[in-house]
Amino acid sequence: MPKIKTSRTRQPPEGWEDIEPIMDDFAQRMREAENDPQEGKRKVESVWPIFRLHHQRSRYIYDLYYKRKAISTELYDYCLKHNYADKNLIAKWKKPGYEKLCCLRCIQSKDTNFGTTCICRVPKAKLEADRIVECVHCGCRGHNHAGRLIDPPVFAMVYVPDAARDLIAGTVGGWAQVVVGHPFDTIKVRLQTQPSPPKYHSGMHCLTTLIKEEGSTAVYKGVTSPLAGIGICNAVVFTANGYFRRMLQGNDTSKPLTLPQIMLAGNMAGTVMAFFNCPIELLKVKLQVQGKAPAAGSATAATQPKPYKGVFDCGVRTFKAGGLRGLYRGITITLIRDVPSFACYFGAYELVKRSCLQARSLPPPSDTMLSFKPVEPPTVEMPTENTGMELCLAGGMAGIAAWLLCYPQDIVKSRMQSDPSYRTTAECFRVLLKEASGGNWRIFFRGFAPTLARAFPANAATFMAYEWSLKQMS
Repeated sequence: MPKIKTSRTRQPPEGWEDIEPIMDDFAQRMREAENDPQEGKRKVESVWPIFRLHHQRSRYIYDLYYKRKAISTELYDYCLKHNYADKNLIAKWKKPGYEKLCCLRCIQSKDTNFGTTCICRVPKAKLEADRIVECVHCGCRGHNHAGRLIDPPVFAMVYVPDAARDLIAGTVGGWAQVVVGHPFDTIKVRLQTQPSPPKYHSGMHCLTTLIKEEGSTAVYKGVTSPLAGIGICNAVVFTANGYFRRMLQGNDTSKPLTLPQIMLAGNMAGTVMAFFNCPIELLKVKLQVQGKAPAAGSATAATQPKPYKGVFDCGVRTFKAGGLRGLYRGITITLIRDVPSFACYFGAYELVKRSCLQARSLPPPSDTMLSFKPVEPPTVEMPTENTGMELCLAGGMAGIAAWLLCYPQDIVKSRMQSDPSYRTTAECFRVLLKEASGGNWRIFFRGFAPTLARAFPANAATFMAYEWSLKQMS
């Protein structure tokens, strides 16, 4: 007898193979919940796990389609048609005030606590902190109340869009970078911008002289600008990088990007970053290179320009003097520096992360490895998540790799932004080449030691804070 053709025998829409394992897992867990022995439980309590799984499965399909835009309309309709998601519950979620509804019975007055309001619908402010009330149908304890749920993945879940997650995590990472790395950065800029013959012989000499002449807080000069600015810049570059990575990945989110694709995303993120970075770094450099204000009435007080009071004063005076073009002084060399360096930055980070995972997946050494007899190699499960130490190592190495690639460009940028006598980037570069003639190529690597000393801890802190923030929002 021929097989009867039904709608279920048709090929599912494209993209089904990506979510099918998750749907199978939900089905397996649902069978286990239905067959679970219910000794010692109330009758209503025995169906709570089923309601929770039903809610989770519907929420998963809802988020894929409405929030993440990860599945097609055809696949979404297919899931609703074959009851992989509750279309009536989803219809309620789309209405204002019902976004976190647990189940439909919670809003049916005839079914809910003898005509009263279900705990699911009680505002957070009216919940009693020391009293636990459960919905008789699904076991919800009030999804807006902290500590109300024993099993939080369903009702305590708050969706954060990918771009917002990158933005928040990038900001936190930027703040961590500034706190750890700004003293190193001040020394680097002082060494880069000193005239010939140089005042400072080394990074340590610069540090001791700076503290002796200007006080211990001098290493944090100009910190206000990067604290606000680098937080924004990091947020921009991580958000842009995340956006371009998702664009390159397309709908197939299960397949990891190749290293060239990751570097291409970093390239494009670096282009975006340069336009945010340039004015912020300009103000930072101006504040870092200004020395201690001369005493009033002294011989130098009349000749030296009035020192900046802070980042706002510096920004206003720079804008008045040169307008928007003045704030974007050095944009060309900033682009030449940032575009390749961020490709290297994100590429190196991903490479070290993957190498660490691969190294941990290797089988441990044993006596049989020294034997000449053929033995079956032991199987070791491939880890899927990096440890904190591995993230710090990857972040630090990424910072070093990026600076190795772009340090000479940074020298030109710092000179260009600190000295108003240069009219163009090309002129600044020609002057530096003239100074470097005769074998003095070290001029292009002034301050390189403190930069590398800063690169590892600052970028380790950046990526550690970034990954930690992402994890908190997952």
